[in-house]
Parts: sequence; structure tokens; C-alpha cells
Amino acid sequence: MTSPDSVSSAAAEPPSPPSRPAGGRGGAWFTGLVGLAFVVGAAVFMFGLLPASRADHRDYTAATACPVEEPGKPRASREPDRDCLAESPAVVVRTESGRRGRSTYRYLFLTAPPSPTASVAGDGAAREFRLEMSSGSPVFGAVTAGDRVRVTYWRGEARSVAFGHLRQGTGAVPGGARRLFLAAGLAMLMLGAAFLWGGYWWARRSADSPALDPWQIRVPTGAFLCLAGAGAVAAFATDSVPAVLMTTVVAALVIAVPTVLIIRRRLRRTTDTMTVVPRVPEGERCLRALVLGDVPYSVDGFDHLVIGPGLLAATPDPTGRVARRRLPSSLTPVRVRPPYRTDPGAAALNGLRVVECRDGTTPVVIAATADDVPWILGALRSRDADASQGRDGFRAGER
Repeated sequence: MTSPDSVSSAAAEPPSPPSRPAGGRGGAWFTGLVGLAFVVGAAVFMFGLLPASRADHRDYTAATACPVEEPGKPRASREPDRDCLAESPAVVVRTESGRRGRSTYRYLFLTAPPSPTASVAGDGAAREFRLEMSSGSPVFGAVTAGDRVRVTYWRGEARSVAFGHLRQGTGAVPGGARRLFLAAGLAMLMLGAAFLWGGYWWARRSADSPALDPWQIRVPTGAFLCLAGAGAVAAFATDSVPAVLMTTVVAALVIAVPTVLIIRRRLRRTTDTMTVVPRVPEGERCLRALVLGDVPYSVDGFDHLVIGPGLLAATPDPTGRVARRRLPSSLTPVRVRPPYRTDPGAAALNGLRVVECRDGTTPVVIAATADDVPWILGALRSRDADASQGRDGFRAGER
């Protein structure tokens, strides 16, 4: 165990942070391109699909019933392929519903004459067809075989089905996806902004922090995700685009307040030091932990650590009973910190905390969960009680 002086001096000289992420500038460019793809996708939804869907919805809402035509006119003029609403009688044959992937389909099977002006009964040319309904109610859940319904056509497609005083849209209701397009556009725009910021930071600012999961990425990304969620909820809650955009702006202002406070607090920190109070185990216990470094007791597959009073041993056995490799007494803790991109095996350290150690001049890291780190420090300290006298806690530095 190192003395307090040696711990302080070691903590004052952390490893130099890398100038770019492990993936290099290629990874930063890839992140930026993903963000650009999201922004392009948002533009397609918001400036292509959304206006077309809203225009169809407006036209359908403004459409009026087709005029009653004289019997002598050609049949083609009576076909339901115009901008007016043509209604045709039909008879329910059966209903069918089931699962299709993660969604539920609902089919309404009908028989109807070939044109809206023909009669269902007495027309030998009656045909059977299938409509996919938008939901399970009110018409779909109310009709049974033999019920007479009325199908409304617009621009050549069946748009709704009426049964008595009930009316329900089909899956071809014009503009039915307009809210989905707006929600998807806003969400993709926010995700694109998050990825573009990530690409810029990795390319230009990654030297600011050696952390594997830097707050400079995590905090803005969390803000963008919250804003994406707020925009999506607003899009489904109202049909007014200005109202959705205004709600998103207000949400952005609300989200910006805690985000700015978090960023200011982080910027005031001069170290990423974590203070951990050691807990000395009274008996042996086996923890999931990784020992990494250019040392003989760092072995692939040894992903558990047996700890106890005066004992630390790496093992691949979750029970800690076999294949133990004791960690030498020359291994001394320096500090506790977040994982760095320069740590050995950094890809496996995300979400863990690192006990930075030295074995002579060789750097060694012990990675474990936040709950297990105090026990590891306690086991390290119990090997040298004299060096730990009078110490209530153990500080470890970060940048």
C-alpha cells in the first residue's frame, strides 16, 4: 500500500489524454455521416412526406358527396375514382384479426357490387374484397357476418366504413400518417444533431477528456434525446404543426436549463477524481472484476476477483474456488476514476469504475462496478494496515 504522499503524487500525474477516439478520425467521420443521414431523413419526412400527407388530409376533409347521377349516364362516370365521396353498400362476410410481427392486423371481408350505384341484392356481379381497418373499433368490433354496411370511396380507394351511426376509417385514410411523419422528422432531426455534435467533438475536442464515455458527449446527447421525445409526444398530441413546433421550442428552453447547469458544474471540475471509502471484507467473497495490464496475473477469461482480509486473487471461476492467481503485495492503488480510452481492454470497461494501480513501474487497472470498488480497495488496504491507519477514505483522481 502506498503512503498518502505517494498516492497524492501519483494522482497528480494522470496519463496524457489521447488526441482522438480509439477509432481515430475515421470513427469521428462515421459518426458525423450518421448524423447527416438522420438530418437528411428528417428533411424527407418534414418537407416531403408530411406536406403531401397533410394535403391529402385537407382534400379528403373538404371533399363532398358525389352528385346523384342519372341512370342514362355511362358507368365510368359513376366509378368512385374522383375527388368527391362516393358511397357504396356492402355486406359483411367475416372479420379476421391476428399478429403480424409486432403489430396487429384487422381485416374486414365484404361483398359489394362493382360500382357504388349498383344494388348488392340481385346483382349477380357482386364481388368479395378485403379492407384493412385502422383499429379494432368502432365498426370492426361491432359487425358480424350478414350485416349491411356502407363503404365510402375517394380517389378510387375505400376510405371508411359506416355501420348504422358508427363510422371507422380504413388503413387508407388520407393523411393518417401525418402525425407519425412529423414525430419521426422531429426525432430524427434531434438524433442527427446529437450525432453531428458527437462527430465534431471526437474530431476536434477529444483531447479535452480521456474518458471512455465523456460527459461532453453524454450530457448533450441526453438533452437531444429528451427534446426528441418531447417533439414526438407533441406531434401525436395535436394536429397543428405550428403548435408542435412551439411546444418543441418551449421544451428546448426547459431542457436547456438543467443541461447548462450540469455543463457549468462539470467545467468547474479540475479532476475526475472519485472519493471511495474502503470496506474491508470480513471473509472471502467473489466479485466480477477485470485485472488488466502487462502483468502475469492479467489473464484472458479471468473475469472474477476473490477478495478477503489480505487476499486478492484473479480467477475465471464465478465461485472463486479454483484457478486462483494471487495479486502480489507489490500492487498498490493510486486512484479510482472512470475508464479511459487508453486503458487496456477499454472496450469492455464501459459502465465500470477503474481502480488505477501500480505494480512497480507497470500500470495495472482493476475494473469493477461502483458497488464492488469499495470492497476491492478494502482488500488492498487490509494487506498493509500500517499505511491505512488514520485514513477514513481513499481519493482517486480524474481529469
